[in-house]
Amino acid sequence: MAFVGLQAWRLYRNAKHLALIDDMMKGTYVELEVKRAIHIGLLCVQKYPEVRPDMPLVVLMLGSEISLPEPIQPGFYMDRRPPEGGSSSSNYLESSSSNQLTVTYLQPR
Repeated sequence: MAFVGLQAWRLYRNAKHLALIDDMMKGTYVELEVKRAIHIGLLCVQKYPEVRPDMPLVVLMLGSEISLPEPIQPGFYMDRRPPEGGSSSSNYLESSSSNQLTVTYLQPR
């Protein structure tokens, strides 16, 4: 996940989502609308695709006041600290995901 997504997730979890907004924008937005947009964005990058909203639902969420489910952690989120509660390292590793990518460069002879 890109740094912005990781930062958004951390700030959202700590109720500091307004820190994502550029200082030049201060006073030009409705705080609840910003929080809702960030919330919906986090729903769209959840770890499991089957729990992500589809586009018609995203449009409905953005244009109405329907209640939103709490997002789960993003798909490529990797916290450097093990979870609280003394979980073993093998369980901690199983809870993360990786993005494997192969790039092939074609070069003429």
